[in-house]
Amino acid sequence: MANQHTKSDKKTIFNKKFILTITTFAIILLILHHFISTLIPKERTYRIISEKNGTYMIVPSMEPPIFTMNIFELINHFSNPPIDKDKETFCNIKHISLPDTMQTIPNGAFENCSNLQTVSIPNSVESIGNGAFYGCSSLQTINIPDSVKSIEYGVFYGCSSLQTINIPNSVESIGDGAFYGCSSLQTINIPNSVESIGYRAFYGCSNLQTVNIPDSVKSIGNEAFSDCSSLKEISIPNSVKSIGYGAFYGCSSLQTINIPNSVESIGEWAFYNCSSLKEINIPNSVKSIGEWAFNNCSSLKEINIPDSVKSIGYRAFYGCSSLQTINIPDSVESIGYGAFSRCSSLQTINIPNSVKSIGDWAFENCSSLKEINIPNSVVGIGDRAFNNCSSLKEINIPNSVKSIGDKAFKNCSSLKEINIPNSVKIIGYEAFYGCSNLKTVNIQFTYPVRFIGKDAFKGTPWENNNK
Repeated sequence: MANQHTKSDKKTIFNKKFILTITTFAIILLILHHFISTLIPKERTYRIISEKNGTYMIVPSMEPPIFTMNIFELINHFSNPPIDKDKETFCNIKHISLPDTMQTIPNGAFENCSNLQTVSIPNSVESIGNGAFYGCSSLQTINIPDSVKSIEYGVFYGCSSLQTINIPNSVESIGDGAFYGCSSLQTINIPNSVESIGYRAFYGCSNLQTVNIPDSVKSIGNEAFSDCSSLKEISIPNSVKSIGYGAFYGCSSLQTINIPNSVESIGEWAFYNCSSLKEINIPNSVKSIGEWAFNNCSSLKEINIPDSVKSIGYRAFYGCSSLQTINIPDSVESIGYGAFSRCSSLQTINIPNSVKSIGDWAFENCSSLKEINIPNSVVGIGDRAFNNCSSLKEINIPNSVKSIGDKAFKNCSSLKEINIPNSVKIIGYEAFYGCSNLKTVNIQFTYPVRFIGKDAFKGTPWENNNK
């Protein structure tokens, strides 16, 4: 019996120790949990104090964070009657002051708040989310604090009343479409901290007259300043290596632009419809001029293409109706489709020995072009290459040419004589159609000429005399 009693006592003592250990461990866990929870930042909630004239101040809530809301849900929660962000009643909000504890303005936070006029952003804010002020068409001015490092995608997209904005030195990048459609924005100063200007960053800023691009910028995105129709001049710094696709498309007031030696390529449509552009200097660093690059630059009178350029793209100078002279260097190997088409004031052009082909429509409708020398390097003359060059009086076709394209010299009404060498094996459809003064054609109808297209000489005195 004594033995049994001893064992029972031991078991009781063990159970008490076990319970005590478990309890102590649980208490330690609770203390640790409380300690760790104080170190982890909690999700903040905010309350809104409504003031007169649609003014709202967003301040930190002193109540425990039972649930979280975005800014619009908060406004709806604290407004009476409730505000529906998808209805016009939401546009009653005119002024908002954000709390100095806020670090991030979320994506689309004030999207389509069309009557919002002012926003006070505190220094605590480090990032402004995508489309945060999208469609705030009444927003006139905003101050971005030094704490913000980037202006993200479409932040001020469609803020059509925004006239001035200060971008602080802390900002390193201006995102895609950041100021798209800010049609009242007149001037903008980009600080030295910015390294890139995104796709369509200032697209459609139709009242933007001056912009300063600092040396820190390395790339100008596609269509970055497209349709900035009031922009008169711009200086591109030495840090920029490429001018993107359509970068200055439709900048119809742009008169001068300085392209530095750092630029290696001028993108497609880069200066399309810059109808006031009178002069431009292309530096030796540029290797290619993209398609449509200077299309419809109708005030451009003269241009010098440097020795570094190897190709002139599709319709690169199409519709440059004031262009009178152009120098093509020995480095150019091809003249693209419609490269100088509709350059109606172009009188003379020198094609160097490096050029192997003259593309389709290359000089089509150059109605003032009087003479042109085609070098021995050229193998083919493209379709419509000199179509409607009504002032062209003489042209030399060298022995290197093997084919003359369809309608190549159609309606060259001033052309009186032409020598077609033995090397030519194909004369295309309507090649000399409508050359109403062409009386002399020196050609051999033997082995070298294998094909003469239909109506190749129709409407010429030479054909009438040789029927």
